[in-house]
Amino acid sequence: MLRVPNFIAPPRALPPRVGRYLVALGVVAVATGVAELIFRVFGTDRLAVVFLTAVVVVGTRFGTGPAYLAGLASVAMNNIYLTEPRFRFSTFTHEDYLVLALFALVAALSGRLTGRLHAALARSRCESRDRARLLEASRSFHAAASEPALLADLTARLREVAGAPVPIFPPAAHEGGVRLEAGPVPAEARPVADLMLELAAGALSRIRAAEQRVELRTLERTAEFRQAVLSSVSHDLRTPLATILTSASTLRAFGDTLPEETVARAYADIEGEALRMNRFIVGLLDMIRVDGGGLEPDLHALDVLEVLDRCLGRPDLKALQMVRTWPADPVMVLADPLLLERALENVLDNAWRYAGAAGPVEVAVAAGAGTVTVRITDSGPGLPVEALGRMFDKFYRGSAAGRGDGGAGLGLSIARGFVEAMGGRVAAMPGPAGGLRLQLELPAAPTPIGRCA
Repeated sequence: MLRVPNFIAPPRALPPRVGRYLVALGVVAVATGVAELIFRVFGTDRLAVVFLTAVVVVGTRFGTGPAYLAGLASVAMNNIYLTEPRFRFSTFTHEDYLVLALFALVAALSGRLTGRLHAALARSRCESRDRARLLEASRSFHAAASEPALLADLTARLREVAGAPVPIFPPAAHEGGVRLEAGPVPAEARPVADLMLELAAGALSRIRAAEQRVELRTLERTAEFRQAVLSSVSHDLRTPLATILTSASTLRAFGDTLPEETVARAYADIEGEALRMNRFIVGLLDMIRVDGGGLEPDLHALDVLEVLDRCLGRPDLKALQMVRTWPADPVMVLADPLLLERALENVLDNAWRYAGAAGPVEVAVAAGAGTVTVRITDSGPGLPVEALGRMFDKFYRGSAAGRGDGGAGLGLSIARGFVEAMGGRVAAMPGPAGGLRLQLELPAAPTPIGRCA
């Protein structure tokens, strides 16, 4: 690294008052020795410049008073030690008075110069320190994630600046922002403290604005969710309730006179619509758990093939033409058994609704490096590419080309929430031969466990 020499050294702590004058005399003694050496080597008595240099050094380092003393001592030494007759004090000549006046002028100028230089250096160091403090405070304030953390940071920094604890008053609204005020601080620390308060107030305004935006988005999403729930409830519960009421009232009024086939069909309608209502209500409860952040998966190592067997054994899914592509050995994943089963049921239910009357549904399982992938591909009409991104939105329903009315539009959103809560992810893509493919990636279990009997 290239180092630039510092020709102006930082100010040092000055010696005590008496010590400075003693040092001034010592510098003059050194100058006398140098002058004696020059006198002996070159035989010249024009040595005033040596003593003038001593006066400048003393004035630059120790101020005006020691410089005056150095000037007087230099004139005396020049008169006694180096002027003929040597080692005797002779009467001052006009030249001596001129030299003394010149030394006094140099002492005054150098003392004044060094005073200004020291003051400028001290002021520069203070300003540099204050700028560093403000820059660090600005970065720290804007990185604060919450109001308490910001105020705690501000309190610590004001204490460092003031040298004592400084109370901070509660933030107050001010011209569309926030105003911060603190207790009394020393006068020299007031400018830095005021700037820190302004920086903290700006950061606090940003934090509060961000919190308000989050709160507004939450309220908007809550309002949208409430409106969608009301709309869906009015549609998805009214139809099964009407069917149940109609079948029940028919059985009560004409049950004894109806053929057995009609009675059996009415009971089947009641049971089917009740199951449909139950699935819808369970889906709403699951969606509330996903949106409310109340999911706490109880992760275990389990065989995903066993969970798929249970899901595919559901009565309404047995009619589907299934193509199973998975290994004979257990495929272990790290998952919550209940959440995984609900997620797979919802994805399979989506395939059941949209696969078509005779179209097969392929269920494939493959183990990779640290993940297990479950692919469920139906042979339905599929979705346009631009609609794939909306597959997992709440209450989104595609064109129901298969059975039923397309459901409530909650199943895939719930499935994604459950899988992501277990550390996995879900993606939708077009099937290789048409239809829709849903891919679930689950974390593989660290140690395999044998299949349960």
